[in-house]
Amino acid sequence: MTLRWRFPDPAEAEARAEVDRHIDAFWMAVEAWGATSVLPPPSVADALRVVSDGLEVVASHGRSGQRLIVSAGDRRALEPLVDQVVSRAPPLPRLVVSRGRGPEPIDAAVQALRHDVAGWSVEVQPVKHGLLALTWHGTDGERAHDVAAQLSEVLLGERELADWVHSVELAPPSLRARVLGLVRTKGVPAAGLRAQVAQLKSQRLATCADRPLLVRSANPDPNWTLMRLDPGQDRAGCHQPDLERASCADVELFEASRCGAPFSSARFSRFGETFAYVQTEGFGDEGVQTTLALEQAIDAALKGDGLGRAIGTGTGTRCSYVDLVLADVPRALERLTPALRSARLPTRAWVRFFDDALAAEWAGVWPETPAPSA
Repeated sequence: MTLRWRFPDPAEAEARAEVDRHIDAFWMAVEAWGATSVLPPPSVADALRVVSDGLEVVASHGRSGQRLIVSAGDRRALEPLVDQVVSRAPPLPRLVVSRGRGPEPIDAAVQALRHDVAGWSVEVQPVKHGLLALTWHGTDGERAHDVAAQLSEVLLGERELADWVHSVELAPPSLRARVLGLVRTKGVPAAGLRAQVAQLKSQRLATCADRPLLVRSANPDPNWTLMRLDPGQDRAGCHQPDLERASCADVELFEASRCGAPFSSARFSRFGETFAYVQTEGFGDEGVQTTLALEQAIDAALKGDGLGRAIGTGTGTRCSYVDLVLADVPRALERLTPALRSARLPTRAWVRFFDDALAAEWAGVWPETPAPSA
C-alpha cells in the first residue's frame, strides 16, 4: 500500500506510524555515524532502505560544511515521503539536512563531479508545455552525457530540474572540431545555466493569468473549448486514460496534464496554485447526475473564499471528471469533501492531482472510499 503523507487519512494512521518508527531508526543510524567519516556507513543507507527502497541518502561537502541529502531521485511520487523523513530529523550539529539535492554554484558542482567542465556551454530552449531542453556543447568522451546530466542537476537543484527540464542532451562536435581538437561553444557558459533557466521561467510565468483561471466565469463560458479525444490513442499511464469528451478553460494546460510528459503546477501558476481533479465512477441514484451539476456544486463550495474552482469537465468510458485549480489545497479539501458528499457521489470517488510529485496522494470522498485503481 502506498501511503499518503501530504494529505494523510486516518485510515492509514497505523501504517504511517510504523513507517515513522523506521524513519526514527534511520536517524538513529545517522546519529551513530555522527559524520565522523566522509561517507556514511552502509548501515545508514540500509536503514533508509527499510523506510522505502526508492529513497537515497547522499553526503556532500561544501562551504557550509557537511550536508546529508535525502532524495527520491527520479521517483517523484516519493517526494512527500522525503519531506516526512526530513521533518523527523533530530538536531545534528555536524550535518545540514536537505530535502533533495539543492542548487550549487559552479565551483561546488565541479568539485562534486570531479570533472573539468572548462569550455562547456549550454543552450536552453523552451519546448512544449513550458518545459525546457538543455543542450550541452564542448563535451565529449565516454562519461560526457552522465556528467552533463549530473552537472545540470547540481547547478539547478533536483526539484527544479524535475519541474522544468524535459531533456538533457549533448551536441556532437563537428567534424572540423574533432580533427582540429577545437571546443565548440554555443549558448551560455555552464556557470550561467541557472540564470538562463530563471529568465526563461520568468518569461513562461509572465504568460499565466494574474490568478490563473480562478477569476474566469463558470460554464457556460464562451472561452471554454469543447473536444473529443481519439478513442484509439494509447493513453496508458496518463491521467484520465478513458477520457472521450471534455471541455476546458485552458487547452495547453489540458494537453500538458494528460500527454504523459512531466507535469508540475509550477509551470502554469505564478501563485502556487495546484491543479487537480475529481474522479467519480458513475453517479449515485439520489445525487447529482451530470458533470455540469457536479461542477456547479464544486464552484459553490470553493469560489466564495477564493480557494479554487472548476476549470473543466470530462466523460470517459468508465469515469467522469471535473478539473480543478486550488489556491490552498488543505483548506479547499475541507470545503470540497462535504460538498461532494452532499452531492451523493458514489463510494468510488476521489480528489486526485496532476503533479508528478503528488501522484500517490489522493483524498477519498467517503471514509470507506478505496484507493483509486488507475
